[in-house]
Order: sequence, then C-alpha cells, then structure tokens
Amino acid sequence: MSIFGKKVQVGLNIGSYSLQGASLAANSHKPWVWRDVLFPSRDGIDDALTEHDLRARVKSFLKPHEKTLALTKGQVVLGIQGDSLTTGYLPLPKLKDEEIDMAVRSTVPREVPFPIDTLDIAHVPVEPLKGDKTAVFYSVWKKVTTHQLHEIAAFCNLTIRRLEATGIALTRELYRNRSLDPDAFYAIVDIGFAMTQILLVKGGFPYFLRDVPIGGKDITYAIQVGSQVSWEEAENVKKSLPLYEMIHTVNPVLSEIHYEVKRSLDYCCSRLECPQVAGVFLSGGTSLLADFPDWLEEELRLSVTRESWEKLDVADNEAPLHKVSVGLALGQ
Repeated sequence: MSIFGKKVQVGLNIGSYSLQGASLAANSHKPWVWRDVLFPSRDGIDDALTEHDLRARVKSFLKPHEKTLALTKGQVVLGIQGDSLTTGYLPLPKLKDEEIDMAVRSTVPREVPFPIDTLDIAHVPVEPLKGDKTAVFYSVWKKVTTHQLHEIAAFCNLTIRRLEATGIALTRELYRNRSLDPDAFYAIVDIGFAMTQILLVKGGFPYFLRDVPIGGKDITYAIQVGSQVSWEEAENVKKSLPLYEMIHTVNPVLSEIHYEVKRSLDYCCSRLECPQVAGVFLSGGTSLLADFPDWLEEELRLSVTRESWEKLDVADNEAPLHKVSVGLALGQ
C-alpha cells in the first residue's frame, strides 16, 4: 500500500523468452509495464538457463522496480502455463459458496491423470452456460511447479500473493481493455516463444483453455535450419521479412499452429454449444510478425484482431507483449 492509501498490485510473467512485469493501483486504468529478454545470448532452440541463473536473472530484472514492489510489501501475482497445467469448465449442482471448494476438490481428480496429492487446485466462479447451476473454471498444476516459483520469489525477497493460470489473466485483461458483446463467444490466441495458448471466453469468463507447445521459437528454428544461419540471424529474418517471403521455410510450423487453433476451437464450440466465434484476439510476440494476423484470419475464416490498448492506458506501443502481466496485475 502506498503512502496515499492506494493499493498496488504487481503481476509477473516468467516466460521462456522474456520476463514481463506490470503494476497497477487499485481502480486505475493505467498499468505500468516493463519487459526484458530472459536469455539474450541464445544460440539455439534448446538453450536454457540453469535454476540458479534463472533466479538471478529474475532478481536483476526486478531490481529497478524495488520501490514499486515495496508498495505491495513484496507481494506479487505469478502466472502458470505449460505442460504442468490442466484447466477446465466444471458445471456443478446449485451450491452455497462454502460448498463449492469441497465439490471442486472431489470432482477434479476424475478429470486429471495425476495423483491428487501431487497437485494444487484453484478455481474461479463463472456464469453457468446452462440452467440454474453453479459453475467454475478450475486450474490444476503440479506442486513441484508451486515449489519452484516460491523458490524464485524467496530468492528475490518476494512472497507470492496468488498463482494463476495465465489464460485467466488474458481473459481478465481482454474484458477490461475492450467493450465486447457479453453474449458472444470470443477466442484469444496468444502465441509466445515456446507456447501457444488458445482460449474460448464469454461475458468476461474463460470456458476453455489449451496450451500447445509450439510458438515463435519453432519459426526461428525452421529459418535457422532452412537457411543455415545462426540463431540471431534467423531471429532478424523472422522479424524483418514479410510472412509471404518466408512461407516456404516456415509453412510446416504455420500449418501446425493453424491446425491446433482450428481443432481447439471446433472442439470446444461443439462441447460448449457455441454456435459461432465472434472474433479472435491475437497476442504474444509472434503476433507482431508482419502479416501474421492477416494470414491467421485467412486460414481460420474468422475476424482476427492483433491486440492493442483501448480502454487501458499504457505507455507502450507493443501491447501484445504485455497482455499476460497486465492481466495478472488487474486481478484482486
């Protein structure tokens, strides 16, 4: 809390390529964002930091923001995504608030293929899609992931206020940033360095989330192998050339991205009885590639919008890179 009595919340997203942070005072529409590359000297697709180097890198990244973190008493909201995460929409009978947690914990083990004592479970209430029921969107991740994130936070003299699936943060940010039809389904496609997140959302709530292990690194690798250049040169090619000039080299990766997005949307629309997706909002670093939104729109035959700042006032012109961290900071 600041000396002026304003509550401040910090969201931190530790990605595979970069670190993103955002801070926001309560009831404000003006987040402050910052970002830095996690591994600036990468030579290939499999390069990774050791656990110690990762902790040190996060601490260095946060050092210029110590005053902001002091306003939160060192508390941060961290995002979780990837293969340790399982999520889903769960309709339940009409329940009282105090009964929901027990119902979720007794139902979710049937939905996940891991022993329940190895998992952490979180859930958020959502509007039921059918009938007068209770419904939640649950997130389940391995306790080892929780332990690793707490170790990073402790190394940086921080405590974790909340762990949250990054897809929930993306949903929250979208509806705080844009005025959307509350009765329409929309898709969010966030294509990062190592992971593509595909969501189906409605009325400010997430109903489907899938993390697919393909992203910008696979495009860079295809250019590196196809052109026999260094990783840095391949990254420069990816960022500078129009998509049509790289299509023969990167088409297998693009085809896989298209296939996974279309398959996911077709599946969840049939399962959730979504008659039509009103539009797709595209974010993540790969969305900044020249012509990428146009390509995806043509492939999906749906309206695709590269994310920008609309209702939120952010002093940064690369909105797709900050959607997760801002979404984390927006949560209470």
